[in-house]
Amino acid sequence: MSQKTTETKAIEAFFRERNDWPRWQKALKWVLTTHNVLHHVNFEDLTVAGQPTLTSAPKPPNPFYFLDASKQAKLPALHDDDNEPLERTTCTEEEFTKVSGATEKTTYEASMNRYDKRIQAWEKERDRVNEVKRWIHSHVDNSVINTVEASLTLHALIAELHPYAAVDTQFEKDQAIDEYNKTLALAGRSIGAQAWLRAWIEARNNVQQVAPEEIAGIRGIRRFLNAAQHYNAPLVNLQRLQAEQQNYKGLPPDSLVSYGEVFKATLEAEGKTVGATLGGRNERGESKPCVCGLKGHDPVDCFAARTIVLGEKHEKRVKNERLKATKKALETPKWKWLVEKLKKASTTSTASTAKASFPEQTALAAAVMANPQTHSVSATHTRRHRFADSTIWDNGANTHVVNSEDLLLPGSITKADYDDWGYEEDLQRP
Repeated sequence: MSQKTTETKAIEAFFRERNDWPRWQKALKWVLTTHNVLHHVNFEDLTVAGQPTLTSAPKPPNPFYFLDASKQAKLPALHDDDNEPLERTTCTEEEFTKVSGATEKTTYEASMNRYDKRIQAWEKERDRVNEVKRWIHSHVDNSVINTVEASLTLHALIAELHPYAAVDTQFEKDQAIDEYNKTLALAGRSIGAQAWLRAWIEARNNVQQVAPEEIAGIRGIRRFLNAAQHYNAPLVNLQRLQAEQQNYKGLPPDSLVSYGEVFKATLEAEGKTVGATLGGRNERGESKPCVCGLKGHDPVDCFAARTIVLGEKHEKRVKNERLKATKKALETPKWKWLVEKLKKASTTSTASTAKASFPEQTALAAAVMANPQTHSVSATHTRRHRFADSTIWDNGANTHVVNSEDLLLPGSITKADYDDWGYEEDLQRP
């Protein structure tokens, strides 16, 4: 029965490459246990040898030391090649029998009996160790096992194999970083916010384990926000403002995890469960078409729908033909829910959403969405601009206009004249 089980383990566990090691080691421990030699290997620390019962074959007792001094003197003298006398330290059993008495013979025979038992036990353990070695050699790829000396002890043999299972740290780092960069680049490319955020969280966790410096500090936060802005620009602008203010003041930035959690909380507040798998799919998990006619993304994240309903700028991502088709589809009763949901989400994704979903952002949201102050542009004219209660942050510009003195450094405030500003629809762009 035991032999059959061992063979089953042998078939299921074969060490060819690093990924095979955990399963192969588990089978190896089982084989070591069934052969009663597990104590030979110190798996906790392979740099420290195990504790085999006998490290070498036991030596037979020396009959010379069972004789007292008077009887040792009766033994024939020994001489070297120059006929010089030698000190005797041993004798043959025949010599021992001639000079020993009954007491010495009884003691010596008892010692020999104990030796016979020890040598038998050692031979059996040696045979079990050799069986395990044969199992190892037959269940390790030749390209690996051929580099190991056959005369090694069991522990030394396994210690020599272990480096082949070691993780290639640089390879793991490069692979995790590459996957993370690809995930960031995937944002906004026909993939819904939920699906992208799930992929980002997984990629971030992988990088955090092997290369945390890659996503640390303000650089890691900026890269995440640049990608996340494709899905919720108002929230990202708030987060970016907070991060840049902390960086300017020399304060340590909040963790990248916290920014991701805020983004996740906002999606869930908008009814987008990040843990779900139905983004752009029906209840059976099948891909379903969006209002724009494409598949694979959530209608709420559709660039064409957001352009038409919310006025967002996605011309580079959506062709005119698709915009026309989407506009026509949105006029039908079937997509009335989408229009209402987009408008509702748009009104709650700024300060109110920030305050309800993540209290730590309340102060920031209040500052950015504050009522116009004395030096606010909108306060110089009777017409109320639609961005009167907002701050526009353009990361591609050299000058940024804000509506609250609290957001400016002392001494840097400049009052704008009427000719220095205008409505968006009146501005001429190159």
